Amino acid sequence: MPLFGPPDVARLEAKRAVLGLIKALGFQKDPQVRCRAAEALGRCGEPRTVEPLLVALGDPDADVRSGSAKSLGLLHAPEAVEPLLNALEDEHHGVRASAARSLGALADARAVVPLVIALKDGYAAVREASSDALGAIGAPALDLLVAALKDSDGAVRKGASEALVLMGGPAVEALVTALADPQLRSIAGAMIGQIGDPRAIGPLVVALSDDSDQIRNAAADTLDLLAWSPDAGEGGAAYWAAKGQWQKCVEIG
Repeated sequence: MPLFGPPDVARLEAKRAVLGLIKALGFQKDPQVRCRAAEALGRCGEPRTVEPLLVALGDPDADVRSGSAKSLGLLHAPEAVEPLLNALEDEHHGVRASAARSLGALADARAVVPLVIALKDGYAAVREASSDALGAIGAPALDLLVAALKDSDGAVRKGASEALVLMGGPAVEALVTALADPQLRSIAGAMIGQIGDPRAIGPLVVALSDDSDQIRNAAADTLDLLAWSPDAGEGGAAYWAAKGQWQKCVEIG
């Protein structure tokens, strides 16, 4: 039956009338109706809505494409990964941002490289969404994010650091290792402090005995950020030595 007037999307969603919402997604007279329908279909959480939403990623209206991209993430549809990767290159920044967030929700490793590239996007919303997505994807993004901390583009460095902090615990070991890199020492220590994960303490205490005085100093400073208290053993002695507090070392014996 043809639609003679604008569909009442709110009423259709309240009734969970999925077929009605799918019809509303095709209502050509008003892109705002299509946009509201796209977003409502995502909230319905039904797998049969995936295909029409994939089609709607090609809608001429950017708001409809953005709403569709957002809903595909809510539906956790693995078949949406490739179409969302294409949407990550959409001409409209709102669509790119929605695609990035949904790729984070899907947590597919195929999205890592495109999302790192998207950290260079000219729009802050896209960069932020890409950073959040990489943090959500986690371990598959770890190596590229650590490498991106040395990128010549400040926006990329910022996005990578935010993603690593968001990742939390899984990033700690890589960041402790990064203390050995003169270019990363300061930022890696600061990020470990922001994460505040106690799992960093063990590797940092080991780093207090490193051959490099710079690594020892960075490890001691980072332990300060974690509010670690040195004990009366070898770890404590190494900490005070890194700090140049020789009297403390003597007191430990």
